[in-house]
Amino acid sequence: MDIFEKLIAFEDKYSEDLMAWSHNGIHFWPCIRTSVFVSIEQKYLCNLNNNSYNESSKRLKLLSEIIKNSTKLSKNPYIHMPKAKIVYLNSAITRVLEVNMKKFDRISDYFADESKNSSLTMEDNYLGRHNTPEYTSSIKYTDSVFLIAKLKQRFIKNKILFNDIAVFIDSLKQKLIEQFENSINVESVISNAFRSIITSVAMAMEMHKLIIKTGCKFVSIEDCCYGGYKSILAMLLKMDGIKVIEIQHGLVSKKHIAYNFGRTPEIYLKYLPDYFFTYGEYWSEVLIRLPVKKVVVGSPYLAEQVKVYNESNGRQSKGKRVLVVSQTTATDKFVAITKELRRLITADYSITFRLHPSEVQFRAERCSGIENVLGIEINQEGGIYDCISKHDFIVGESSTTLFEAIPFRKTIFIMDTHDSRAHIPKNIGLWFNEVKDLAKMILNNCKNENLDTLYYWTLDWQENFKSFFQTKI
Repeated sequence: MDIFEKLIAFEDKYSEDLMAWSHNGIHFWPCIRTSVFVSIEQKYLCNLNNNSYNESSKRLKLLSEIIKNSTKLSKNPYIHMPKAKIVYLNSAITRVLEVNMKKFDRISDYFADESKNSSLTMEDNYLGRHNTPEYTSSIKYTDSVFLIAKLKQRFIKNKILFNDIAVFIDSLKQKLIEQFENSINVESVISNAFRSIITSVAMAMEMHKLIIKTGCKFVSIEDCCYGGYKSILAMLLKMDGIKVIEIQHGLVSKKHIAYNFGRTPEIYLKYLPDYFFTYGEYWSEVLIRLPVKKVVVGSPYLAEQVKVYNESNGRQSKGKRVLVVSQTTATDKFVAITKELRRLITADYSITFRLHPSEVQFRAERCSGIENVLGIEINQEGGIYDCISKHDFIVGESSTTLFEAIPFRKTIFIMDTHDSRAHIPKNIGLWFNEVKDLAKMILNNCKNENLDTLYYWTLDWQENFKSFFQTKI
């Protein structure tokens, strides 16, 4: 039994007990479920990155940025909350495109454009920043909400609440020890649990008070299934009769722990979205352990880019351009692969090393081995689809980009690892174990079989989006 199945077995065994702990109707387990499980997975697989972003100096810089963002009165939700039928709660990390010289969110702005006069975006900062000027004019920052919640959190003196959380965490600790024995350090797994629960409660309460002022009927919450404050917020909104949606924004699979649940008590469903919008039938089918109604809508960003690509009959490339798609959890591994691949293939092939947005902050320390290497370009700007369209070979492990390359008819190479076997079906791409095998396939111009694009990517997103809301409103 692999670690994923052990976690599901843990939930099967203890879900009723874990959901027995609550305070004033708010249950503790949904706040920390995913963070606890992800921590166990990483420790079990020794898949850890040295994230230096938690240094105190950088935390102070982040706080300074949050305070500065809060002073922008037109974006402060405490100053004014407009009326809206749909509220989108997103992160600034996805505002990476440019439309009419303004920053466009690759997830929510397409949908918001379909209901311009009745939608509002509430945006979390990413590393303290928002990408401006924003394409949407109806937008509020959540920075001030975070500050208010943190201040209120410091004044919480509810001994009964504190005791309930402490007893719950101790119960969780004993269950983890029983299930995993000495295979993980349980203390490190739950070290932040108490603070996470308190923070989640405070943040959810503040966000709820603001969102209900809009009079909305729907709220789209990015990463709702991950838990944290967003799970509590979902529960509070649903109690008010507001429907909660999560829009797929990346890779989900039958072994993605945030989207797969063991035996789930009915009460846990209150903390999950009502609807999960997927890219296509494939994604809905693999999420058999997600107890949420799946709705095939599609990916507007991909659909529009594929349309442009097909209208141009496929952008011309040299036929010898390799794109290596890195991942936050394995930057060092991809740097090593890129360096070795450069050595093994001929100079007429070019290699682009594409950073994940969350890797950009660590570029200097993690990518030094390939900086300024002839024949290797490091890319971190713009949309991924423009990058895919300009390359011939796409190399990765368990990135959504491997699926996104399908409608662009690119040759896909997948590194055979625990992660790729967990998240990528075997029929996608050509698989390799050694870089020398990858180099040989590239030099021999090997091709993978063409797959049914529409199975993975529904392209009629506008029709699907409108149809959903016409039947629900």
